Amino acid sequence: MTKLPVRYSGRWIRALVALAMLTTGTASLAGTDPSAPLGANLNAVNDFSDEFPFVNLMKSARDWIPGNVNGCFDCREPGGNPACLAPNSCPVTISVDADGYPTSLAPGQVLTSILHAGGNPGRLASGTYTIRFAGNGTLQLLGMTQVSQGSGEIIANLVSSSGNNIGLRLTATTPGDHLRSVEVLPPGGVCSNDERQFCDGSNACAGGASCLLFTAPGVADAQLFQPRFLRNYEPFRLLRYMDWMETNSSPIVDFADYPTPSSAFWHRVPPQILAALGNRLRSDIWINLPHRASDAFIDSFATVLRDSFTPDRRIYLEYSNENWNGIFAQNVEIPRQFCPGFADLAAGCQNDGIPGNGIACERDPNTFSLGAAQAPCFEALVRAWGDRSVQIFDRFAAVFGASANSRLLRVVAAQAANPDLGRQVLARNATGQAFSVASRTDAYASAPYIGTEYCTPDSGINPDTSPQVYASVDNFLDHLETAGMSRAVGFMSGSRAMVNGNFPGLRHIAYEGGQHLAGIAGFTFNNVCNDVFDAANRHPRMETIYETYWSNWRQNGDEFAHFYTTGRYGPFGRWGLLEFQDQDRLSAPKYRALLDHSAAFPCHWSGCTQGGGGGNNNPLLSYAPTAGSQASPGNGPNFPGGTAGTAAASIGISASGASGTGSTMLSGCAVSGSGASAFAAIQLTPANGLFDTGVSSGSIGLACTRAEAPAQALLSCSETPLGGAAITRAWTLTCPPAVVQPDALFDDGFEAGVVSTCTPADVLIDGGLEASNPNTGANAAWPSTSTAFGTAICHANFCPDDAGTAPPRSGAFWAWFGGVNGSETSTLSQTVVLPAGAPRHLNFFLRTGRVTAPFDAQLRVKVDGNVVLVFAEPSTAEPSYVARSVDLSAFANGQSHDIQFEYVNPNGSGVSNFVVDDLSVTCSAVGN
Repeated sequence: MTKLPVRYSGRWIRALVALAMLTTGTASLAGTDPSAPLGANLNAVNDFSDEFPFVNLMKSARDWIPGNVNGCFDCREPGGNPACLAPNSCPVTISVDADGYPTSLAPGQVLTSILHAGGNPGRLASGTYTIRFAGNGTLQLLGMTQVSQGSGEIIANLVSSSGNNIGLRLTATTPGDHLRSVEVLPPGGVCSNDERQFCDGSNACAGGASCLLFTAPGVADAQLFQPRFLRNYEPFRLLRYMDWMETNSSPIVDFADYPTPSSAFWHRVPPQILAALGNRLRSDIWINLPHRASDAFIDSFATVLRDSFTPDRRIYLEYSNENWNGIFAQNVEIPRQFCPGFADLAAGCQNDGIPGNGIACERDPNTFSLGAAQAPCFEALVRAWGDRSVQIFDRFAAVFGASANSRLLRVVAAQAANPDLGRQVLARNATGQAFSVASRTDAYASAPYIGTEYCTPDSGINPDTSPQVYASVDNFLDHLETAGMSRAVGFMSGSRAMVNGNFPGLRHIAYEGGQHLAGIAGFTFNNVCNDVFDAANRHPRMETIYETYWSNWRQNGDEFAHFYTTGRYGPFGRWGLLEFQDQDRLSAPKYRALLDHSAAFPCHWSGCTQGGGGGNNNPLLSYAPTAGSQASPGNGPNFPGGTAGTAAASIGISASGASGTGSTMLSGCAVSGSGASAFAAIQLTPANGLFDTGVSSGSIGLACTRAEAPAQALLSCSETPLGGAAITRAWTLTCPPAVVQPDALFDDGFEAGVVSTCTPADVLIDGGLEASNPNTGANAAWPSTSTAFGTAICHANFCPDDAGTAPPRSGAFWAWFGGVNGSETSTLSQTVVLPAGAPRHLNFFLRTGRVTAPFDAQLRVKVDGNVVLVFAEPSTAEPSYVARSVDLSAFANGQSHDIQFEYVNPNGSGVSNFVVDDLSVTCSAVGN
C-alpha cells in the first residue's frame, strides 16, 4: 500500500473520511471520532415527522383519538361534523392501563392512533408491515391494506404514504384481556455486522453479513433504533433531548406521570431510552428537566441515568428550556410558583393582569400584559431560575456521588440577543446561600441563530420594506452571508464577552443554533418569504454559509448543538439539516457542511477529546433470545489505538423489550483465552446485571493494556431471561498493538502519521508594519485602502492617537480602522502561501478603544474574499489590546491565499476606533 505523504495527514485525512461518509453512507461514531466538534438537538417524536427513530413505529404514533362509530374522527373537536353532535353519542373519556392501552371502550366509541401523517411526498416506506399485539380486540387499518391475520398478528401492505394518514383504529377490546403491547414493524431489517446499516431484498449487507429482519425473534427489541436514524446521528458528540422530553410547557410533576419503556407511546422519551441512544452512539447527552418537576422526579430521573448511561460520557443538565421566552408556559409558571416565597416580591407579583385572585404573575387575557407585576415577576423569574437550577444540579450530584464531577456538566442557558439576562441569573447568590449560581455552574449556553431578522414585522428586512433582498434567492443569500452573518457573530461574541468578562471559570456553549429562516406574525404564511426561505435552505451556497458560520463559532465558543437534525420544511421553519430520514446527503447542503466542518476542524477546547472506543455495531442483548442456543461470538468493540498504555471501550446493552414483570439477568462475565491477561476487570452497568422495566440499557465496560503485540481473547456472559434457561453471549476482543513513535532521525517527511514541523514559523512579512513609510504609511507587503484617509496604516507623524484610544501596541506603526464619523471602509491585506501539513492561525492584537451608538461598525477577517470572522463593535470600549486568533487551517494547502482585514462603518454611524498591531501566521493560536 502506498503511504500518504505527511502533508496529507491530519486535516486532509479527516476530509477524506468525510468524503467516504458521503459516498458509502457510513461515518464514525462519536466514540470512534473522539474529537467530533458538533452536537445536535433531536426533533420531537410525533406522527407528522419524517424522522422515524424507533423500529417499533407505535412508539412515535399519536395518542388515542376518541371518535365514534357514526363517523366522528375526534369527539374533542367536533367542528361542523354532525356525526360528532347529539343525538349521536361521542364520549371523550378513555379508560387506559398504566402503559396507556385502552382497557375498555364506551358504547359507540372507537379509538384511532395515527402512525404517520404523510406529507407530499410521503416518506414512510412502502412495503409489508407487521402489527403484533397481546390480548384480544379488533384493529382496523388506515391507509394500509390487510394481507392476512393470525393470532396476535396482522400483516399489512402500504402502497404509499403520500398525503395519506397511516394508522390503526381500535373498534373493540376485551375487558380483562384488553389489546395491548402493540408493535408496528416496518419492512426490512438490520445487518448483523452493523446496526447502522438497513437491509432488505434490494440492499444487501457488506462482508457477507446476514440481514436480520425486524420481524425475527428479538431483533426489534435489541435493535430499538432504526438503522438509518443511527447513521444520521453518527457525526455528533452530543445529543440534546429538549424536544424528545417535550420540555416546553411541560405539565410533568411526578415521575409516575412520565412514560416508561413499556408505555404505548414515547411522546416523552423514557430516560432509559435516552440513555440507550447515547450509549449506542457513544455520545454525551443533554437533559432538560421540566419546570414543574418535583424533587422526587429529579431524584428518580437521576437514578435511572446513573444506572443506565455509560460512565465514560457526560450528562448535561439544564433547568427547562428558554425560561425567558414568553411563548412557553415556563416563562410565567416559574415566577408564579416561586414568587410567593420571596418576601420582598410576593405582593408585587399579585398586582398582575388579573389582580386580587391570589394567583401571582397572571397576564391580562385581553392585553396579555402583567401590568404593574412586570418588574417583580421578572425578578422572581431570575431568582427562581438560578435557585432551581442549583437545586437540580445538587440533587443529581447527590445521586451520582463521587462520580458527579466526571459524569455531569451543569448548564445555565439564556438569550443570545440579551446576554445580560444570563449574567443576572448567574451573578446573584442562590437564595439563602453564600455562593453564587455561577459557582455551581460549568457552562453558559446561548443560541446564536443566523437569520432571525428576516420576514419579521419589526426588523425592516421583509418583502414590504426590503423587496430587493427577496428579489431572488441569490440576492437573499448575499444579504444573509454578510449582514445576517454579522448579526449572528454579534450574538456569539456578545455572549462570549459576557462570560469572559464576568465568569472566566465558565465555558460558552450553544444549546441551539443554525439558520432561523421562519416568518413571524403576518409573514408566517407569506409566499415570498416561504419560497425564498425554502430555496435558500436547499441552495448549494447554504453549505458555505454554514461552514463560515461554524468557523466563526469556533472563535467564540465550545460545544454547539444544532437545532435540529431531521424535519420537514414549512412555514414554521426549515430547521432540519435533513428534510427526511432517507434523504441523500449530497442533496442536503447543511448536512454536507456538518460533515465537511467536522472533518476539517476537530473539537478545539481544552479536554474536549472523548475517551473510550466505539460501541459494538451488532444488535447486542435481546429479551427474546433463541431458547437454548448459544450465541456465536460477535465482534467486540473497537479499542482505540495509541502508544503503550491503557485503552478503554465498552459494549452498550439495549434491553428495551422489558414489559410487565419480565426481567433478564446478565452475570458471570469473564475473559478467557491466550490474551486474557491483557484485559482488566469488567465493569458492568448496572452493577447487579439486572435489566427490567426500570433499567433497560447499560454497558459492559472494558479496558486493555496495549503492548508490542496485539492481544485477543473471548468475553463471555451468561444471560438468563425470567422463566427461561441461561444462554451464553460472547464477543471476540482484540487489544491493538502499541504504536511505536518513529525516531525523528529517520523522519524523511513521507511517512503517514509523522507530525510535521511548523516551517516557516511565521509566513507573514513585516507583521509589525514597521517597514511602512513614516510619511505616507505605504508598505509593499501590506496593501491598504481607506475612503477617508487613503490607508489604514498609521505613524505618529500623521495619525494622532485620539486621546489615547488608538495608539500602537508596539513599535512606531500600527493599523487604525475607523476614526471618522459616518461612512468609512478601509482594508489591510497580504497574500501569503499557507503551507500544507500543519495547522495555521492568524494571530494579532486588537483593541476597540472608542465606540459610539448604534454600535454597528464591523471589522471583518476575510480569506480569498470570504468572511471567516467578524468583530462587531462592542457597546463598551476596550482599555487595552487583546490577543486574537483566527484558525486558517482549512486553507493550509500549500497555495497562495489573500488575507484581508476589512472595516465597514455604515453611513450615519458614529466614530469607532479598531486598532490592530503585531500580526503573525503561525502553527499555534495565541489569542481568543
